[in-house]
Amino acid sequence: MSAVEQVRHWLAAQASPATSFIGLDPAPNMRFLARQRTQNFRQVQILDGSFEHIPLAAQSVDYLFCIFAFHWATDWTGLCLKSREC
Repeated sequence: MSAVEQVRHWLAAQASPATSFIGLDPAPNMRFLARQRTQNFRQVQILDGSFEHIPLAAQSVDYLFCIFAFHWATDWTGLCLKSREC
């Protein structure tokens, strides 16, 4: 298991049942893999989205955790503004 997978599993395993995790990815194949890998964790949702286009209401997220996404960003100003909305 890679370090990233270990972090994912640790976070999901440590969370209370009231905690929910939302994963975003613009690629259908990556969402498919993510759903497969998290199918045993009821509190995990995988949605179509990206750094610049988060499909959630403003102020609806308590914590943002990002793995391997910054290098894909093309609009740094928009990215900073969007992250402040969460």
